[in-house]
Amino acid sequence: MSLAKKKKSKLVRKAFPIIRTQPSSCGIVYQVDARRQGANSKGCRFNFRTLAEAKAKTAQILKELNKNGLEGLNFDPELRHMAMRAKSLLDPFGKTLADAVQFYLEHLKMETARASGALVSDLAEEWYVSKCNPTKTKPLRERIIEGIRETKNR
Repeated sequence: MSLAKKKKSKLVRKAFPIIRTQPSSCGIVYQVDARRQGANSKGCRFNFRTLAEAKAKTAQILKELNKNGLEGLNFDPELRHMAMRAKSLLDPFGKTLADAVQFYLEHLKMETARASGALVSDLAEEWYVSKCNPTKTKPLRERIIEGIRETKNR
């Protein structure tokens, strides 16, 4: 029983992002390693069949890093896709994502205030009770109390 030699990877580019060759079931692939702090850090690795594709991805990663810093590099692709879709929906109205977020925050504040406020039916009930049992003023006529009761029920 002979042990097969394990193929090792070779560094093609040492600077960030690293490009190395990796053995694969389909032959050799070029891996672009965009993890900033090593194996246990955030970031991604991408595999390509050709060195040209790997170098193109490296250029794209460096451009993103220069443009947006580490936050842009580690930006979740799914979140980026959602932002692009939202932008395309807002463009016909001349609005930005910041406008939409501000509008929605105002909406949430109004909803919170509405939920924490008293209901009109509760306030109407209190008003009805106070009008039917006046303590400091003279009692109301039965016809007025009946009108108040009908209004409250509506």
